[in-house]
Amino acid sequence: MFMFFEHGTKPQGRALHRAGESYGGRYIPVFAATIYHKHAQLVEAGVAPIDLTSIMIGNVCADFATMFLSYYDAQCIDPTFPPVRSISYVEGLFTMIRGDVTL
Repeated sequence: MFMFFEHGTKPQGRALHRAGESYGGRYIPVFAATIYHKHAQLVEAGVAPIDLTSIMIGNVCADFATMFLSYYDAQCIDPTFPPVRSISYVEGLFTMIRGDVTL
């Protein structure tokens, strides 16, 4: 990213907006933090810093272990949509998450 801004003439001095979705919820904050924390280092080295203006993250998959627990509800009992899986799949998923098959 730094090399892109340093060597390219069009991006120099322009605002940078990073966006991602789903697993981008893991990467975009890391990229943004790196750019933010390297700012002083770039200025000290005489390199134009990157103007990170905003980040956007949608439909974030940030913590699979926590999100997995809601997978059953979204796939099997969402009141706004009909079930998208067979009853045997639902029973197996329910057993894996909750430990029994009492539906």
